[in-house]
Amino acid sequence: MRCLLALSFTLLLLFASCSSSTPEEQARTGAMVAAQSGYDRLLSGDYSGFIACREGMADIPSSFREQMIDTYKMYIASEQKVHGGISRATATRAVMDSTLNIMQVFMLLSYGNGSQEEIVVPMVYSDGEWKMR
Repeated sequence: MRCLLALSFTLLLLFASCSSSTPEEQARTGAMVAAQSGYDRLLSGDYSGFIACREGMADIPSSFREQMIDTYKMYIASEQKVHGGISRATATRAVMDSTLNIMQVFMLLSYGNGSQEEIVVPMVYSDGEWKMR
């Protein structure tokens, strides 16, 4: 079900980006799709995939990669204990921060206990793709 929602969201954003949108709108859409993809990976337990969505992680040592995986596992376990888990993460909007040269993607986290929280995910355009900072 989660994959179907993510696919629907991605297709919607792709159709929107295919219209005559401005470069800034295309950048916002690209950053939102990348952030959504990263969080979909995290919530599905693909911690290595989540790490791959982050800037500067391509050549990190395997020991550091394993530490990061353990940290993300602990984060997900903590959210399970505190909020009943994260049931969904949805990219809702993106705003360019020209001062910092990053795109701020707003993600709405929906928890198992019915509560929600909005977080900001800074995204950078690096080597032709959007990555989480």
